[in-house]
Amino acid sequence: MKRTLSPKELAQALGVSESSLKRWADKGRVRVSKTVGGHRRIPMSEAIRFAREAGYPVVKPEVFGLSPVADEVVQHDPADDAKHLLALLKAGEGDHAKALVMNRYFSGETLPRLFDGPLRSAMYEIGKIWHHDPSGIYLEHRATDIALQIVNQLRSLVGQDDSPNRPVALGGGPSGDAYLLPSMMCAALAAEAGYREINLGPNTPIDTLTQAITEYQPSLVWFTCTVADACPHPAELDQLLDAARAAEAVVALGGQGMPHGLIEPQSDVYHLNNMADFHQLCLKANPDLPAAD
Repeated sequence: MKRTLSPKELAQALGVSESSLKRWADKGRVRVSKTVGGHRRIPMSEAIRFAREAGYPVVKPEVFGLSPVADEVVQHDPADDAKHLLALLKAGEGDHAKALVMNRYFSGETLPRLFDGPLRSAMYEIGKIWHHDPSGIYLEHRATDIALQIVNQLRSLVGQDDSPNRPVALGGGPSGDAYLLPSMMCAALAAEAGYREINLGPNTPIDTLTQAITEYQPSLVWFTCTVADACPHPAELDQLLDAARAAEAVVALGGQGMPHGLIEPQSDVYHLNNMADFHQLCLKANPDLPAAD
């Protein structure tokens, strides 16, 4: 993905004139920098911010390195996104599925709402198919691959800050839990909240996770468990919490396989029910952000 865009490129992406884009830049609506030769350049993160806030549809998402949006993908009520995404995932229509989600994102939808809404709903329905249809296994595997591409693409859009001084967020899932999406979503939300995210993914032994915490000294640790049989014993979780506490990190526990009450409530440990709650914790725990009122 490009690091900057010219006013002409951003104007093409939004279907507006280059003169309008330059006028908005002169008024401060779009933050620009200038090259040595005096040419305006717009950082990709600023271009994405403006595109989401301006209210103009992105008519050429390929300018942002994304798949074009087909008319039939977006000409429906956004309230039906979960149903349409499910149909696209079942059909293996990866480009259309990605375009649908990206279109909603550039229309101003938030990552937590996309993750907790259409993506979660569609993948849940896909996961039930194998109970009554043998094809459900390959459908779920294919849909998971498409969903991972979507989350990775969103992660690349929000993770534009490459400052080495960002606080670190680190996490993964336990051994015996092969579900990739929850930890990937956590990484995307952490990136959007300003962290340098380190996603160790599922099937990560507690010892490995604690070693990584000790090495990277994160401000935030997430631990997500989808499979109940893979949930660590309280003693193993205590090992993780001790390492996080030594790093002065806040810990987020979650996932349908992580029972409430597994550990006693603590001021630096949160058991969260959804990605919206995790995103709020990311913002709260980021030491570089102003304290919430």
